[in-house]
Amino acid sequence: MMLLLGCIYSLTVGAEQSSTQASLKELIASSIAGLEAPSTMSKLISVSASHACQIHRSGAAQCWGENLKAELGVGERSIAPIQVAIEVVPPLPTSDLAGVSTGEAHSCAWTKSSGDLYCWGYTYGMEPTQVLAGNGSSNPLSVLQATSLEYATCAITKDDLQIKCWGANSAGKCGVGYKSPIVNEPTPIAAPQGVQFKQVVSMFRTACGLATSGDVYCWGEYISPTPTLVKLPRPAVAGSAGASDQCALVDNGELYCWSSGVNAEKVENAPTYIQSIVVGKSAVYALLMGSGEVMGWGLGSFGKGGEQKQQDSPVVVTRETPGEIVGLACAQSSDVCCIRYLSKASQCWGENVNSLLGDGKPTPYGASRRLGKVTFG
Repeated sequence: MMLLLGCIYSLTVGAEQSSTQASLKELIASSIAGLEAPSTMSKLISVSASHACQIHRSGAAQCWGENLKAELGVGERSIAPIQVAIEVVPPLPTSDLAGVSTGEAHSCAWTKSSGDLYCWGYTYGMEPTQVLAGNGSSNPLSVLQATSLEYATCAITKDDLQIKCWGANSAGKCGVGYKSPIVNEPTPIAAPQGVQFKQVVSMFRTACGLATSGDVYCWGEYISPTPTLVKLPRPAVAGSAGASDQCALVDNGELYCWSSGVNAEKVENAPTYIQSIVVGKSAVYALLMGSGEVMGWGLGSFGKGGEQKQQDSPVVVTRETPGEIVGLACAQSSDVCCIRYLSKASQCWGENVNSLLGDGKPTPYGASRRLGKVTFG
C-alpha cells in the first residue's frame, strides 16, 4: 500500500524521557480514547480541488480560489480565481458557525446551536441556501456535521445521528445503491439498522462514516454503492478520506489505512501520539498530541516549497505551541494543504492551482510554495 512506511519513527510527547515505553503507550491510549469526534481538524478549514473555505477567528466563513460556479458564496461568479479570502454573504450567519466543507463545485457550513445547514455553489446558487429536511417537510435539516463530495453532500442528522446524503450519485457516493443517478433530497444511507454515527468524512467520490461504536463504514468509488464495514482490529476514534486512500486512528493510537476496498492495514511506522489525521492527494499528515507538531509522509512538498518529494519517514511540516493548531485540511487532486490557527492567520502550502494558497500572490500553474499566510480580501 502506498501509505505504508519503510522505517521506524517514534516521538516522545508530554512525558519525561525516563518514562518507559509501556507507560507511554498507556498514556496515549487513555488520551486517544477520550477524544471527541468529529475532530475540529476537519471542520474549521476545508480544501477541495477548486477552492478552500474556513471559519475565521471572527466567527464568519471565508472562501478563496475558483469561483466559476459561485462556490465561494460571495453573491457572484467570476472567471478568474479569487486570490484572497472573502467573507461569505448572508443569509449565512457571521457567528455561531460550527464548521465548513468544500466539494467539487459547492460549499456548505452549519451552525453550532441549531445545526442549520447552508450550502452554495453548483445547484444551490450564488448565495447560501438553507437545506431542508426533505420528505415533504418545510423544516430545515439539523446536522451535527456535514461533508461535501463531487456534486453531492452527506451530513449526520442531529436528532438521530443518521447519515443522509443527496446530490449526484455517480459511483454510488450517496450510499443508497445505484437506484437513482440523482438523490434529490437528504436520504438515509443504507447502513445496518440501529447504527448511529459521530463523524463523516469524504473525498471526491468516496465517503466514510465513524459509528458511535467505533466501527467504520465506507461507500462510493472502488468500494460499494452502499456502506461497507471496514475491517479494523480495534474501535476507531477518528478518520480521514483522501484521493485514493482512507485512514482511521484506533483507540490505542495505532493508524490503519486502506484503498480500493475495506481491508485496512496497519501503518507500522507512523508517528506515535497522533491526535488527528488528514489524507491528501499522495500524502498523509498528522497533528501530534501535546507537541503542536504537524508531520507528513508520502509524496508532497511538506510545507517546504519546491518539487514534491517522496518521504518514507515522517517529516516535520511545522511546529506550534500546543493547542494553537485547530484545523488541518488537504486537497484531493493537488499537493495543497492548509492549517487553521487559534490566534493567527491560516497558512497554506503546495501547488497554487486555482489560487488555493489564498495569499494574494500569483504563481505559475503547478508551482509549489512553502507555508504562506492566507490574506483577507
